[in-house]
Amino acid sequence: MIPTVAYFIVFILLGIVTASLGPTLPFLAEQTARELSEVSILFTMRSLGYMLGSFLGGRLYDRFRGHPIRAAALLAIGASLLLVPFSTTQWTLIAVLSIT
Repeated sequence: MIPTVAYFIVFILLGIVTASLGPTLPFLAEQTARELSEVSILFTMRSLGYMLGSFLGGRLYDRFRGHPIRAAALLAIGASLLLVPFSTTQWTLIAVLSIT
């Protein structure tokens, strides 16, 4: 029961994290001193990171137990979200958001 509730909460939070890029885009453009049109590449790079992570995660799921892999991925997402306010260049922001 507890793992089911934990996964439910985690997937709700993952949806919130995924949906947060659109509303925060003007602030991220200001943070990196870029135009809004230049920072909009974050949508593409985040999707590319999501696809690459899904591919690599699927390969890892085939070889190892699923729960530790999921936990490591969620810790990486959380750590990368903590780095967003400290990303002052567009390329560091792209790298950080590609993990989420």
